[in-house]
Amino acid sequence: MLLISWIIGLLALLATVAALPWLCAGLMRSMREHWRNSSAGGSAFNPLLEFVQPRSAHVVEVREQRMQEDGEGGAAD
Repeated sequence: MLLISWIIGLLALLATVAALPWLCAGLMRSMREHWRNSSAGGSAFNPLLEFVQPRSAHVVEVREQRMQEDGEGGAAD
């Protein structure tokens, strides 16, 4: 019984070690896609901030709209 437990444990360890490069590659791929598709400005912790404070997304949107309106108003004058 002890031998079977050791064999199962070693197989699980081998599967974990074999899957580690695949998991890291997937993580890196998703990070690159996120950075390429993210908006130009803002903080790197914006998704974390939106999770902690859901209203912050609205505040950021209003702030961006005001900046765009100010930019358009200054360019039209």
